[in-house]
Amino acid sequence: DAPPPTREMSTVITLRSADLEVQVTPERGADIVQVIDLATGVAVFTQSPTGDVTSGTLVSPESMVHWLDGYPGGWQLLAPNAGPARTHEGVSQGFHGEASLARWEVLEQSATSLTLRTRLATAPLELQRVLSLDGGDLQVKDTITNGSPDPTSPRLVQHPAFEVDHRLQRVA
Repeated sequence: DAPPPTREMSTVITLRSADLEVQVTPERGADIVQVIDLATGVAVFTQSPTGDVTSGTLVSPESMVHWLDGYPGGWQLLAPNAGPARTHEGVSQGFHGEASLARWEVLEQSATSLTLRTRLATAPLELQRVLSLDGGDLQVKDTITNGSPDPTSPRLVQHPAFEVDHRLQRVA
């Protein structure tokens, strides 16, 4: 029996205020993989059963499999596609888009803020994500710039996956 394949794990950047801890993975989509309320220890986002954060594949015939294989849970920015792989404006765009799998460059970082940027290969777009903590508030500002002189029509979706308390009971 061969050992299971190893995965390249992404770096996790942690932002922290007196009230919140926020974990972000710049090497896979600038995902916000977790937000934790420090007073209660409650984690806001669900974690994927696979739990591994990997750099997935941008476009392939099985792009959904590659996206799900490295899906950590948390909160993703999907662009320039959201949903099944498609050909748009003559270019193949994988499941849930390139931005959610791309490596993002860290432009600025402090204990309570983070600015990241990426440029897409499957659309003429530059994306910037700014996260900042102020006590118990997390602010996220995503900016998308069209680098082409021609108009483009990407899909854009915020994709959070919240944790559900499994002790909830059905109300009759």
